Amino acid sequence: MKADAALFAEFRRLTQDFIIVPDAWDIMSAVVMQTCGYKAISTTSVGLGFAIGAPADIIIPRDDMLRVVRDICAAVKVPVSVDLESGYADTIDGVEEVVRMTIDAGAAAVALEDSDGVPGKALRPAEEHAERIRAARRAADKEKVALFINGRSDCFWLNDGKSDADKVAESIRRGNLYLDAGANGVFISSSRPLSPAILRELASGLRGPLSVLFSSPEIPVADYAGLGVKRLILGSLPMRAQTGYMMKALNAVKDTGDSSGFQQFAIPTKDINGLVRPFWQTTRT
Repeated sequence: MKADAALFAEFRRLTQDFIIVPDAWDIMSAVVMQTCGYKAISTTSVGLGFAIGAPADIIIPRDDMLRVVRDICAAVKVPVSVDLESGYADTIDGVEEVVRMTIDAGAAAVALEDSDGVPGKALRPAEEHAERIRAARRAADKEKVALFINGRSDCFWLNDGKSDADKVAESIRRGNLYLDAGANGVFISSSRPLSPAILRELASGLRGPLSVLFSSPEIPVADYAGLGVKRLILGSLPMRAQTGYMMKALNAVKDTGDSSGFQQFAIPTKDINGLVRPFWQTTRT
């Protein structure tokens, strides 16, 4: 079901200032993120894949993605931004249709990337990706919604031997082209931490709000705003952290009989019931 107009407006308002956005991969993770006080959430394509047993370099089927997105949007009252990878479609018309379906699933924002998820492979030509951004905007216009579109560029994922200066320049060129094509913001993703100097240069060169992944523990979260970042995205980090913690706690029980890792953080069933019951009552009864 399409999101209320207020959620589209709220997401745009939130991105005018610095905001941290965690990424959900299922109903429970989305509900927990909302309960913790986050004003907006995203979806993580990597996390969605892991949740159904797909490696990170596999793009899960479109319908699987939409099913999870629909559940997440129905489970929370905050705006949801959806990671659409490269559009889940080969054609421009296909991208427009997928964005329309994503809006219908309840999304208030989407991100479209100029890579196809294959590590190291050359990016889609910038003009070609700009056309895909235009297709996303057409879908939003036809649905009469103020969809926030993040044009994502993955220059910093390439192992092409180019310097950081060249990657910054190309990221800015691509990002501004995507903004001209109808994007509202630019997401610069990277396989490695971006330095404060790079973040400042990106923020100053782009003509729209900058989103980046939280990837460097050396940069305090509070410092990102001062570097010009408007949206700090946690990506698959929460999902991977949950998996790592569970493995650690399970191994402790198996190897030493120590269950303190579970006992310390296990939430009473009645409290979890309280988190998920509104979703169940709204969608399943």
